[in-house]
Amino acid sequence: MLIKNAAFYYKVNGTLRWHSHDCYEFDYIVRGKGTIRYGPRGRKRRRIGPGLFYLFLPHEEHQLVLDRGDGEVIEYTIHCQIEDIERDIRAFFEGELADKRFFNIGVRQRYFFEELRGKVYSRNNLLMRGGIYRFLGFLYELAAGVLHAPDEAEDRHVEEALRMLQASIKNRPALDSLAGRLGLSRSYFVHLFKKRMGLPPMKYLARLKVEAACWHLKRADVAVHEVAHELGFEDEFYFSRTFKKWVGMSPRAYRERYAHGAEPVLIRKWSPDVPLRERIDAMMGVPEIVRRESRAE
Repeated sequence: MLIKNAAFYYKVNGTLRWHSHDCYEFDYIVRGKGTIRYGPRGRKRRRIGPGLFYLFLPHEEHQLVLDRGDGEVIEYTIHCQIEDIERDIRAFFEGELADKRFFNIGVRQRYFFEELRGKVYSRNNLLMRGGIYRFLGFLYELAAGVLHAPDEAEDRHVEEALRMLQASIKNRPALDSLAGRLGLSRSYFVHLFKKRMGLPPMKYLARLKVEAACWHLKRADVAVHEVAHELGFEDEFYFSRTFKKWVGMSPRAYRERYAHGAEPVLIRKWSPDVPLRERIDAMMGVPEIVRRESRAE
């Protein structure tokens, strides 16, 4: 099995267009509400909200309609590809998982998905394979009804910190305030978060804002300065500088490069040892020779 994509999405503005993938898609909603349409002619519908985890089969068209009051959804998306010889895994996906399809796993699984993202995009092949097998184990436990939420104190602190930071994509929260809400000192909070996530909390928030900006920049009707304002940046210059630091190109260059990508939503990725731009290029099908030339610029 291969995990082709493990992404954090910040989706806004009403209705997303119908789409499908050539692989298995798993979505985990952590914020926002809406309705999923799927099946022949979109006749099947399911309400979604925080804590829901669900599956779509390859080439199964679906559409997300956001609730008008919320106007945004935050989710993790995992795309899995199964080889022909992995018949037992395919049978599991299209049997027990597909029969249930929708699972309520609660809103305390953010840390699991963040850790998974880091592993499956690692250049360390052992870590990458470990992430894949861990996700597969997660699915088997889910189907068996024995999935557990984080129980260690440190994991609970990190899980709650992730929730607060993801809820602050449009704001600029104070580090002392975040630590205080967790009942931790500022220094211990930064130490714990960096130990578990690989980067300090405010850097993690900056990365979330950049990932959210990727969504906004797919919309041609929104100016760059409006994206900066929407995501709580001081000004367009600071936003552009932050964006380029994480992605390797300016917001305008990004819009030109990916505005007409095949995916309905640009897949955004991050790992401590894999540049975000390199992961984007790989997902969008940019040839390796082009990626090498881009890195040489």
